[in-house]
Amino acid sequence: MVFEAVVTDLLNRFIGDYVENLDKSQLKLGIWGGNVVLDNLQIKENALSDLGVPFKVKAGQIDKLSLKIPWKNLYNEAVVATLDGLYLVIVPGASIQYDVENEERQVQEAKQKELLRIEEALQKTAEKDKPKEEKKDTFLEKLATQVIKNLQISIKHIHLRYEDDITDRGKPISMGVTLGELSLLTTDEKWKTCILNEAAKIIYKLVRLDSLCAYWNVKSSLYYNNSREQILLKLKQEIAISTHEPKGHQYIFKPVSASAKLQIDPYAEIALVSPKVILNVEVRSIAFEMTKPQYLSMIDLLESVDYMVRNVPYRKYRPCVPPHTHAKEWWNYAINSILEVHIRKYNRMWCWSYIKKHRLNLKTYRNAYKTKLRSSKITEDILKEIKALEKSLDVFNITLARQQAQAEVIRSGQKLLGKKHSQAEKQGGGWFSGFWGKKDVKMKEEESSVSEAFENLLTAEEKKKLYTAIGYSESSCNMNLPKQYVASVVTFNLESTSVAVREEQNVPEILKIQMIDLSTNVSQRPGAQALKVEAKLKHWHVTGLQQNGIVPSLVASVGDATSSLLTIHFETNPEGSPVDQVLNVQSQPVEIIYDAKTVNGITEFFQSSKGMDLEQLTSATLMKLEEIREKTAAGLTHIIETRKILDLSIDLKPSYLIIPQTGFYHRSSNLLIVDFGRLQLSSTNCDGKQLSPPSFSSLQELMDRAYESYELELKRVQVLFSKSGEDWKAVRLQQVSSQHVLQPVDIKLHVAKSMVEKDARMANFKVSGELPLLRIKMSEQKIIGILQLVDSIPLPETSPASPTISKRKVTTVPVVSVKSENLFEHILDRHFLLTDDDTESEESCNADENSQITCSETVDEDALEELEEPRTSASEELTVLQVNFEIKEVTLELLRQGNRESRVLVLTVTQLGTQATIRTYDMTAVSYLGKISLDYHELKDAENQPLHLITSADNTGSHLLKVEYIKADKNGPNFISDFDKTEQMIKVSFSSLDLLLHTEALLSTVQFITAVIPPKNPSSSEKERDEKDSAWKSKGSRLKKALKLSNDSEIFDFKLFAKMDAFAITVCDKKNNIADIRIQGLDSSVFLQARQTEVFARLRDITITDVDSKTVHKKAVSIVSDEVFSFRVLLYPGATEGDAYRDMSKVDGKVVLRVGCIQVVYLHKFLKSLLMFLDNFQMAKEAVSTVTVHAAEKAASSVKDFAQKSFRLAMDIHLEAPVFVVPESPVSQNAFVADLGLITIQNTFMLAMANDSLVPPVIDKMQLQLNHMRLYRTILQSGPSQCDIQMLKPINMQLSVERNLAATWFYSIPAIAIKGELQTMDVVLSQEDLNVLQKILTNNFGGVPNELQEEKQPKYSEEKKETAQEVPKYATVLNALPATENISEDNTAVQLYFKIKEVVMTLTKPVKHEHSPCFVLSISDIGTETIIKSYDMHSKSHLKKISMTCFEFTDSQGGPLQIVSSSESNTDLLTIEYLKADRNGPDFKTAFGNTEQTLNVAFASLDLLLHMQALLAFINFFTPALPTRSLSADPKQDESKAKAGEQDRQVATKAVTAVNEDDAFSLKLVSKLGAFNVLVCDEKSIIADIKIQGMNASVSIQSKQTEVFARLQNIVVMDTDAQVLHKKAVSIIGDEVFSFKMLLYPFATEGEAYNDMSNVDGEVMLRVGCIQIVYLHKFLMSLLSFLDNFQTAKEALGAASRQAAEKAASSMMDLAQKSFRLSMDIYLKAPVIVVPESSISQNAIVADLGLITLKNQFSLVVAENCALPPVIDRLDMQLTQLKLSRTVIQLDKSCQPVQAMLQPVNLLLSIHRNLAFAWYHKIPAIEISGDLKPMEIAVSQSDVTLLMKILLENLGEGAKVKEREKTQEAQVSKLKEEKDSIEVLLSEKSVVEAENPGSNSETFRFAFHFESLSIVLLLDDCQQSSLQSTHLKRPTLGKLNLHLMTASGKIFQDGTLDVNTKLKGCTLDDLREGIEIACSRMIDKKTAPDDHVIIDITYKQEKKRKLDHCDS
Repeated sequence: MVFEAVVTDLLNRFIGDYVENLDKSQLKLGIWGGNVVLDNLQIKENALSDLGVPFKVKAGQIDKLSLKIPWKNLYNEAVVATLDGLYLVIVPGASIQYDVENEERQVQEAKQKELLRIEEALQKTAEKDKPKEEKKDTFLEKLATQVIKNLQISIKHIHLRYEDDITDRGKPISMGVTLGELSLLTTDEKWKTCILNEAAKIIYKLVRLDSLCAYWNVKSSLYYNNSREQILLKLKQEIAISTHEPKGHQYIFKPVSASAKLQIDPYAEIALVSPKVILNVEVRSIAFEMTKPQYLSMIDLLESVDYMVRNVPYRKYRPCVPPHTHAKEWWNYAINSILEVHIRKYNRMWCWSYIKKHRLNLKTYRNAYKTKLRSSKITEDILKEIKALEKSLDVFNITLARQQAQAEVIRSGQKLLGKKHSQAEKQGGGWFSGFWGKKDVKMKEEESSVSEAFENLLTAEEKKKLYTAIGYSESSCNMNLPKQYVASVVTFNLESTSVAVREEQNVPEILKIQMIDLSTNVSQRPGAQALKVEAKLKHWHVTGLQQNGIVPSLVASVGDATSSLLTIHFETNPEGSPVDQVLNVQSQPVEIIYDAKTVNGITEFFQSSKGMDLEQLTSATLMKLEEIREKTAAGLTHIIETRKILDLSIDLKPSYLIIPQTGFYHRSSNLLIVDFGRLQLSSTNCDGKQLSPPSFSSLQELMDRAYESYELELKRVQVLFSKSGEDWKAVRLQQVSSQHVLQPVDIKLHVAKSMVEKDARMANFKVSGELPLLRIKMSEQKIIGILQLVDSIPLPETSPASPTISKRKVTTVPVVSVKSENLFEHILDRHFLLTDDDTESEESCNADENSQITCSETVDEDALEELEEPRTSASEELTVLQVNFEIKEVTLELLRQGNRESRVLVLTVTQLGTQATIRTYDMTAVSYLGKISLDYHELKDAENQPLHLITSADNTGSHLLKVEYIKADKNGPNFISDFDKTEQMIKVSFSSLDLLLHTEALLSTVQFITAVIPPKNPSSSEKERDEKDSAWKSKGSRLKKALKLSNDSEIFDFKLFAKMDAFAITVCDKKNNIADIRIQGLDSSVFLQARQTEVFARLRDITITDVDSKTVHKKAVSIVSDEVFSFRVLLYPGATEGDAYRDMSKVDGKVVLRVGCIQVVYLHKFLKSLLMFLDNFQMAKEAVSTVTVHAAEKAASSVKDFAQKSFRLAMDIHLEAPVFVVPESPVSQNAFVADLGLITIQNTFMLAMANDSLVPPVIDKMQLQLNHMRLYRTILQSGPSQCDIQMLKPINMQLSVERNLAATWFYSIPAIAIKGELQTMDVVLSQEDLNVLQKILTNNFGGVPNELQEEKQPKYSEEKKETAQEVPKYATVLNALPATENISEDNTAVQLYFKIKEVVMTLTKPVKHEHSPCFVLSISDIGTETIIKSYDMHSKSHLKKISMTCFEFTDSQGGPLQIVSSSESNTDLLTIEYLKADRNGPDFKTAFGNTEQTLNVAFASLDLLLHMQALLAFINFFTPALPTRSLSADPKQDESKAKAGEQDRQVATKAVTAVNEDDAFSLKLVSKLGAFNVLVCDEKSIIADIKIQGMNASVSIQSKQTEVFARLQNIVVMDTDAQVLHKKAVSIIGDEVFSFKMLLYPFATEGEAYNDMSNVDGEVMLRVGCIQIVYLHKFLMSLLSFLDNFQTAKEALGAASRQAAEKAASSMMDLAQKSFRLSMDIYLKAPVIVVPESSISQNAIVADLGLITLKNQFSLVVAENCALPPVIDRLDMQLTQLKLSRTVIQLDKSCQPVQAMLQPVNLLLSIHRNLAFAWYHKIPAIEISGDLKPMEIAVSQSDVTLLMKILLENLGEGAKVKEREKTQEAQVSKLKEEKDSIEVLLSEKSVVEAENPGSNSETFRFAFHFESLSIVLLLDDCQQSSLQSTHLKRPTLGKLNLHLMTASGKIFQDGTLDVNTKLKGCTLDDLREGIEIACSRMIDKKTAPDDHVIIDITYKQEKKRKLDHCDS
């Protein structure tokens, strides 16, 4: 029978291409027997080739495929089809070894499928315009209907698995789909299984689905390496069924079961009572689940698939060996892949032999294909020839040849017989036509044979019986069904659906989405071509991550429980309605709760740990979006063409979002509620399809009605902040409440769509809207609460992704556009479906051998243009979109929370809107702001109105701010005429704005804002700043790239115009106005072109007015010239590239700057008022300071980058420098004027000679000139100007700057070289000038109100501290400037040389109405030279000569008197050398000795003449200018300065101790003084000559040590009196005056080192040489008399001395209070004082003070209850060889024998200092014990005579000097001042004592022991008058002895004093010889015990300094 042919064709068609070795003959035999059973069918390896994926089948099998067809009883028995066991393992193609034959066969099959697809596309194109025939039920459909009645299908045990270990070998993945069972059964009306008989009219089918699931395993075990049998066995065991779920699978789609009931009524269309098809699908639950490892592996797999697709063309060359040991094979693989695929292939295509062969193949194939088209039966040879040619030709050329052959056959008039089978294919498809999506060539070729078989095999009688059985008639056709008849009904019910996201398996879900009770009902009415879809969702729940045992609810339904959450109704051609479509969407409210941990968890879940370059994912996504867009565009186009009317109604009831504090919701949380309002979208004109033209009166009204309109309305959008316990749900329904942040707002939008497409007068879309009022009210507590709420929510942590590959990978496979499906259709439709007129003949095809048509050319030029969106004609422009939206008023109210809310600030903005129009070739948008105001309500003005801090003019019809943006397409028709060749343009206009800076209002506002804004974390702010910088850099780079896209030099890429009319600022406080500032006329513009960029800015006027009524100088700042500045920058990209590099006239940019003259009148009172105003805003100052530092860093970086680029910037700068006018006072016209002159900057470029460079470096030579800078005194008046008195003569200075533009690679020339020279600076000062200057200082600078000074003063220390803290930031910025990067050598970056030849200052006096010079100070040759290199800086400054001349007095030669002079040698007077080295430099250790900074100061020689009269004249010159009032310092000021000094010391200490801890020196200072000569004289004589020579000092600072060293070699004071024998009043006996060395060790005694007494904080070593002083009272009184003439200087010196003494005492006190261990090693040779009888006598007394040595050591004291043991400093001091003698000084300096008057004496002192006295009081602060050895004094009558002569003659010579009253008064005042200072010290001491009333510790203890004192009186012997005689040989008069004297005492902290003195023995003996005396002992102690004392004195003083008692 013929049925076997049908079944055989079906089996071959559906499984023939997927299974191996299917024998058709066996199939026919089996089918004829009624049953066919196929066992163990193997799946082909390329079974997945139709899917286009790079996968292969590793192992596949169908266990059993059976088909039971009861041919003998087809109507009473069931047809059973069973598929039992389908197992498939799929692996990547790279896992299977390349097979040449197999791959070639697969390529050819893919080619044939593509050709079939093109044929179908051509056939559709050809039949597009033909009328469609009415569809009839075919025979196969009727037969299939009969078979379906009793058809039963069973599919069981399906397992499809993909395995991959190539993507990540460490984490192999496997994914699969398993199916337990799918069955289709025939049932009765009660859905019980049965066999339907012939009488059954309705077919019932029951479909059951059991255990359908999908899994995705990570780190899975793989099967593909096992044997085939093992693979199949494991696949069978891992199928999930209802009773068994295999373990080990990670399911992403859990097993689901479902059932469907299908009811088919074949005869329903006749009765029209019930639907023909009713389908009811029931699914209980569907569960999706995903873990993070699964998600990451999916991403990795997508990337791996992308690489697999790329690797497909190269698989044939890939070696099958590992790359680690076969590098050669893999390199050959890489080389051959590129050569064969990309190079050699295309080279062969351009070979003439290949071209000839290719054209011959095309010709042969075209002829063979024409033969096939003409013949109904094709020979085997033709088919083989066609098949062979199709192997060598590509798809494009095959299609080309076929279309040419078809065109030639059609043109010849022959029939296309070979096309009959194609037409038959299109006749029907029946029930089976849609079951399978893919059909191969065999299906198409064999499908038409079925109908022809019936024609030949069945007789007429058999046909009649069969037709009657199945109900088929050849003439039957479909009837026209009624429009209301419903033919099909489909219902779908899903009880629950869940989607869960987890971090890992078996852990709580991060997110779980549940949808409950989803139902869908679809019905079809074919008569009306109507479709109706109804969908309902009952509930929707979303839960988050479990926290503290609670699972938070994120989304929940809160609407009516009886209604559905979401309802969707869509219907086409609805009954009883004129519209074409109806769409209704309704939703109930939804509550959304923000949960921070859940959101953060989801964010972290989808974050990948590595950067991905997923071209496969990107391209697939873009292709899908493009496909959707095309389909959507096509659908919209169809709707527009048919003018479908849509009745749209969307009603979304108000849902709201709850944001709880801390990110977790509980009832006690503060909440922020965002209510989204009710959204309603509806159509407005749905009354009919067409408009009636007669009803319109005008064309404009017709155009207005030709729109489809929609209304969008948002009702009650609001924001609330609710604290814990507040009922926000009730407040949410109110209009105004205290919880509202944003009051309820209604927004309306009108959207209109034009029904007319291409009309330039009508916009396609119109959008208009209005918001009447937007009001926000917030109190400080509400703001704080919201900010705290936001801050308490943890944000997701963004893990830094690894850097992605920036370079674009080479695509190995040609990327086919998404439009490739339609590509060939368009190509063939336009070019190759040839007609009779344009068909190319065979001869014309072969006429030109050189012609070759390639696919790429045709696609690029023709096809792609055809596939582009259609554009309108160039002659017209259509309006695409019009937008008009305006907010009438925006109000922001800031309230203060108290008993009730009160207003603080109210910001009001009116008429805030935008208008935009988008046309085909341009877009225009205008945004505007009508008016703005800011009112402060806590203070009132004079009219009792709030203060208007910001106001704008209320001009009707104008806007405060207007921004217009225009974007035009350069291809538009009006681009040149209307848009001036400009693609983008922005116009900004700002009219006028007034600001009131009221002190109290601003302070209150700042305080309010500061109180509500939390402080920022410095690290986060730095991070944000960096992120902003990087963002700006990336934006800048993108902008630069965007600007390079345009190559047309005449087109403007961008234009910007900005204009500001006026800006007024009024500065005031509560009492009065301070200043009025007005800025007018600011214009700017920017033009961007491909070859030029222009920036222009100009400011016309700025005025600052002093509104004080008392001042006569109103304009503090004003403009003298026409404008403030005019700035223009021109940039020329690429102007110096290529050959233009050597042309120095070509530049990269040009700057033109003109700055007008600004006059500044400096009034200190006005400036102080402004500064006082600004000082109130400390936070703003700090913010500005921070921004300034940041801007300085950016500027430094920009300058650094600018210096590294060879950027030629031509400059033309003219600056009229400011003129500063400083009047005497606010009401005076006398003033100083500082005119800074004119500054001009111009530059040129030149090439430098470079032998080693191919490209010569460019040097930028810049000339800077400063002309006519001067300083003069004048009188300010409006009338004729007075003569200006010059104080500084005009100065002209020139600077030359040479910049090496190739500094990054050319190092022979410094990067920047600066050279400048100033010839002469001439300053002339008179006493009148000084008087005016004194008045300026007194009346202007000193004329500040006391209240300003008092308020200003306390902030001194804070500002000082802030400045000190800011220094390191600016230092960092400055250090960044000279640095260069990536330079291996130490190259010169900056070289500076500046020189001033002479500075002259002349002091003049009026003489006979003329000014004559009296003093002239001249400084010659001042210069500095600095070289900054990569790692070091060297600076050297010098001063060569200095002199001061007095013209009022003459010297001995009659010339002017030289007061100050330096040597005439070529050496410099002063030299300062500074070196700074980078410790990272290569020569830091060798060349710089590990020293960062070195400072060398050398001073040669200076002569100073102290001429008494000249000095008095100099002082008298300045005396009138000095203020007469007392200059005594204010105590408060002194206190503030002291605090500031203390802070400076702390900052300095921190700066010193902040050096890195290593051996490097942070600073070395070396200074050297050659000679300093001082000559003291008057008009009559020279008094003294002082010479100081050889003073050296050095300081070196390391991190662990600081060393200070100083030494003085010689000092000599000469008495120049000719009569004096003793010339040297002061001289040095030894080698040097002193040598001092101090070492400091920071932190040496901290921590564990505290207990080690060998560690000290510092060491002092002092060596003092012997100084001989010859005391002549006459010489001393001459010096004192000289000094007494300068009383003022003495007073100043005395005050300074007292302050220095106080500071030294304070420092010593501070040092004593600290446990500072200072090791001392002091060796002092005490001075030798020689006192002669007179100035002309040689007899003298010599007092040798001996030798003083001092050393110390430290020890610990054991103390209880002390964290640290106290430290005791033990100091041992010795005084040895103290002598007093009489001698004779010879003129030849020889020494005569000395007669001793005091025998050498030794004194021992032991001093113990308690370093912990501040907290340990059991030991006195200082304890001193002394021991004086026996002391013997021998005095003769000659000694006494000499002493008397010294008193009479030496001191008497001094009495001859005239005593002056001033000296006495000075002495008296000095004594008084000293007395006052003592009282002050005592008062301070009393204050200190009063502060410590409770403590009375022992502060000082002493104990001295004197062994004996002997005084011997000698008689002169006439025979022994020589000094060589000793006292022992001379006669003695008597002897006095004192034995065992002791003195001890204690001083307590409260001032108590206890002193005791004792004397044990005293004797006086008469030792005269030759005289008998009864008792020679004149004084002696009475008989008493040995321990009895002669004298015992005790003195005690209490706290009040009252002597209690004295015992003796």
